[in-house]
Formats: sequence, structure tokens, C-alpha cells
Amino acid sequence: MQDKFTGKSRGFAFVTMGSDADAQKAIDRMSAAISPPNLSFPDPDGSATLKRIRQSGVIRVAIDSAAGADADKQKFFTSFFALFKKHWGVDANISGTSAAAAGSALQAGTLDVFMSPDPVSGTSSLPFLEDPSGRTWSLDVNGPDSAFQAGLKSVLVSTLLDGEYGRQYQASFDRLPAYEALEPLIFPNDAAAKPILAPGSPVSCGGIILPSDSSALPAGEVTETAHLGSTSATLTGRVVTGGSGPDLSSPHLTIVDTGRTVTSTPVAPLTGSQGSVIRPFTIGDDTSGTSFTSNSLCVARFAGQGRPTVLLGLYSGGMHCCTVVRASSLSSTGAGSAVDQSIGNPLAHLQADGDHAILVAADDAFAYQFDSFAGSGTPVQVFEMGNGKFVDTTRKHLDLVTADAQKYWNEFQVELNNPDPGYGLGILAAWVADQCLLGQGVQAWATLDTLNAQGRLGTSSVSGDIWPKGSAYVKALHAFLTQHGYCP
Repeated sequence: MQDKFTGKSRGFAFVTMGSDADAQKAIDRMSAAISPPNLSFPDPDGSATLKRIRQSGVIRVAIDSAAGADADKQKFFTSFFALFKKHWGVDANISGTSAAAAGSALQAGTLDVFMSPDPVSGTSSLPFLEDPSGRTWSLDVNGPDSAFQAGLKSVLVSTLLDGEYGRQYQASFDRLPAYEALEPLIFPNDAAAKPILAPGSPVSCGGIILPSDSSALPAGEVTETAHLGSTSATLTGRVVTGGSGPDLSSPHLTIVDTGRTVTSTPVAPLTGSQGSVIRPFTIGDDTSGTSFTSNSLCVARFAGQGRPTVLLGLYSGGMHCCTVVRASSLSSTGAGSAVDQSIGNPLAHLQADGDHAILVAADDAFAYQFDSFAGSGTPVQVFEMGNGKFVDTTRKHLDLVTADAQKYWNEFQVELNNPDPGYGLGILAAWVADQCLLGQGVQAWATLDTLNAQGRLGTSSVSGDIWPKGSAYVKALHAFLTQHGYCP
């Protein structure tokens, strides 16, 4: 599939085979294509280059000096070849030279690898990098040394499969990489049958259609699958209707990591739910526009994680309640115990923050606290995963807090146009909370004092008021924000 805006590869397609035998043949071919490479130092027998590298402890690399290797490319090349210290135990000596000199040096054995967008005659080349200008760089090695070329390919393929390549590319060029030139390395046997390698995003979500019209229910099981690198998660179940929306009965979740099934188990319903029924709820980009939900199953890589996390959005049903995000963190030993994060009334969605994912939600504690639900502001809240648990990292994402504060201040300015004082206090509460997180608490409280002196916060003596106004509002808000850790 292609992204309609960029024309780049995006997403996955599903193919129905003509028979079980054809399906198994395709599975065997793909399994062989993406099996994890051996990253230890290759057997040097028959390779003069490998013998020389092992003896000296150095791999000698040169960049085409005429090709315009700017600082960003230099950073990427350096970070990539630093991996050889980790896998092969050798250092990389990187210099610059011309293509003509490189060809002679490769044949003479005084150079091991040459990087250039124009492959050198008489060498063997591996596609290595599509730079931001669209040029494809290659790794050129001495033509007859196939063993050394295979060792280089193993390291390169490994970084593509585990996401390290994408992380290094984004760190160097501040953009996601294009993989089209590198796809033959991953799927060498049948380019026409290959899946598309997802760009280096730290978040990938599936898509499931849950029609609310009982006449449109699918006859069999529905499936939602999310892929990220070598990790996939699949949710299956039957759609049933009842209550306020479609549900999934007998839900089952299977997680496969690096070719191994790490868990395959029924999905436990939320506490208080009846029977073996769940209601998936979107935590990704809802693209259907016609169904109750989509994008409820995601695979995401959070900061500091060696392996990704599988997340499932769930909804308990009921008025203004309740969104729950369930997470299963993966490690080298398998899948950890699932943990639930209750979001409450607000929505939640996963998004990329550089090379890792964050879960963006809002603080449900503010709902009904100083106004009706419709009049309540809920400050932005950010979660990440740490040690198998959800961790509130909102204070690390002050750019989101700044935007949130501006949004609520603008909304409160509209409420000030109401001729009756005391409107918008639920919105104002969220603004003060954001300001405290931004270190602007003193100024925010001074603004409230000014508004109160002007009578803009209403008066607490109005009969029938459910929520505090005037000075009582300021006092209650201060106590509430202190209790919830926003203001000292």
C-alpha cells in the first residue's frame, strides 16, 4: 500500500492463498527470509579481509570524498560502524578518499569498505543508505571476498529488523528513513511477494471494523493485527451487539516476537464486565469513519525499552466512563503480566516522540470538580512504560503542556464574554494546573486574584450553586491542585 500524501510504502496487506500447501510454502519462504542473522565475528577461513581485521582489531572504512558527505551523513556512518565494536569486537577507522583511490586500495587490501553513491567498478556492493536527497549509497568491498560481504550484510540486516537502523537514521537526519533501496536485503528470494518494511516509527496500530448495525455483523471471527519490526500482535473474536455499542466476544490475543509465540491467551474483560466480552476502543488514528472503533491494538516502543510493548484500548461502557489501556511489555524471556491504566472519561492515543512512543491522555480527576462534565477542562497527561508499569512523564513533555495551557486560556477568554460572572471555572482550573507544571504558578495565582477582584469568578453566596465560586473557588482550587501534585 502507498501513503497518498508521500507516495511511500505504508502498512500491510493480507493475501488469501489458493490452498493450504501454497500458504505453507509462502510461510516457509518468508521465515527463511527474515530469520535472525548470526552477528558474531564471521569465520575468517577463505577471507583475507576478515583475517586482516581480526588480527589488527580494526575495520578500515573510507567515505567518497567527492560525494558530499556532510555532518549528518558522517554522524550516521560513524554510529553504524560503531556497532562492529559491539558485534565483532573491532574498532572502525573512518577516513575519506576518492573513488579511484578506493578501488585500488580495496584490491590491495589497505581498505576494507568504501561508502559511495556511485559503486566502484570491480567491487561487490550492498545497498546501505538512501539519503534525504534520494541518493542511494552502497558499501563497496573487494569483489572476490564473499565471506566478508556476507558478514557486513548480517550486521546491516540485523539493524533493519530490530529498528536500530531507523533510530540511527532519525537521530542523524531528523527524519524517518526510506527503505525501498534496502528491501532486497530482507527479501532476496521474491521481491514481488515481500511485505513492505514499515518506516522507523515507534508506533504501529492495527485496524478493526466493529459495525454498530446488527444487520451488518460479520459471520465469522474478526481480526486486528499490529506489526512493529519483528513483533506482531493479533486480536480475534466475534462481534456482538448490545448495550451502547458493538462488543467482541471470546477475545483472544496472540503475540509473536522474533518468530516466537510468546503468549496466546484469552483477553480478560475489565473488572465489573459481564461474561467473556470486551469493547475495543481506539488508541491510534481512527481511519474508518463508519465504525464504532478501530486501531484499538498497537505495538509501541517506549524510551529505554529493548523490546516493544503491546497495548490494547478498552472501554467499559456507561455514561462518561471509562477508557482503559492495557499493556504487555516484552523482554528476552517473553511477555510480562498485563497491566491496566485507567484513563477515565478522556480519550487516549499513542504518538511518536522522536524515536520512542508516548501515550497522551488527560487528567480525569478534574471532571465535575469545578463545573459540569461539559464545562470541565482536563489537563494533558502523558504516560510511558517503565519496568512493566505505566509511568506519568507529563513533566518531561512541557511542549504539550504549553499547547494545552494556551488552548484552555483561549477557551476561558470566550467564557469571559458571558454577561453572568463565574462561567468557565472548570476550564480555568485546567489552565492553572498547566501553568503550575510550567513553573508559572505564582503568575497564575496572581491572575486569579485579579479576576476575583474584578468579580469575574462569581460569588460563593449564590443560592443553589453546586460548585464553588469567587474566593471559595480559589481556595478549593489551590487545595485540589496541591493534593494532586500540580502546585506546591
